[in-house]
Amino acid sequence: AFLLALRGETVLHASAVAIDGVALAFVGQSGRGKSTLAALLCTNGAELVTDDVLTVAADPTVTCTGGTSEIRLRQTAAAIAQAQPEAATRTTADERLAFAPERAQLGSLPLGGIVIPSPSRTAAEVEIRRLSPSTALFALLSFPRIHGWRRSDVLSRDFMVFSQIVNVIPVFDVTV
Repeated sequence: AFLLALRGETVLHASAVAIDGVALAFVGQSGRGKSTLAALLCTNGAELVTDDVLTVAADPTVTCTGGTSEIRLRQTAAAIAQAQPEAATRTTADERLAFAPERAQLGSLPLGGIVIPSPSRTAAEVEIRRLSPSTALFALLSFPRIHGWRRSDVLSRDFMVFSQIVNVIPVFDVTV
């Protein structure tokens, strides 16, 4: 993420899948369920775009570019990968289970939507709320992939790109 930002790319702390050639991103800090949701969708026919680092652009259409070829799952979600015996798995250095579901095409994909998962142990139903562009902008800015970034040129660029994205792409807060 650091090197991508230095190269002029805007990076989201996100996992993403492709459904019918259009990407859906899951954005948030660690532990929100981004990888788990991406894995669940991949086991049901979606293709992996990336896990944890998503490059986005808004020039003039909103696109994203994937990265990793595997999803890293915490032990509590490892059963998702274990239910896919045809997918390659391995244990990562941070004791997660990585598995490689079907991969989306390489290169840029149109970004169709952004989901901010809000995990809840008490919610009885999934709740979906579309965020206004201004609320969505502040939400995206609150989940940086690189914490403590101070370079004003990078921060300004990301602010401008996120501003363009939230005015074109729907952003949802989803209680799961």
